[in-house]
Amino acid sequence: MSAHFDALLNAVARSIYALRLLRAHGFPDQALKIVARATTIDRILYTGPAWWIYGYANASDEERIQRILDWM
Repeated sequence: MSAHFDALLNAVARSIYALRLLRAHGFPDQALKIVARATTIDRILYTGPAWWIYGYANASDEERIQRILDWM
């Protein structure tokens, strides 16, 4: 299941790169935070219940996701 988490984290990293580009072009910081939270949390909420309810996620995967959420 770690491959799915790796794919999620890669998607988050790409989103962060895109957000940095938007910031460089003058996008307001508050708007960037809203976009980042909406896109990242949406991805986690969409797939998260299946990971935790059905036991696909182990403790290290949950910790990785929590670190992302804490960082945001």
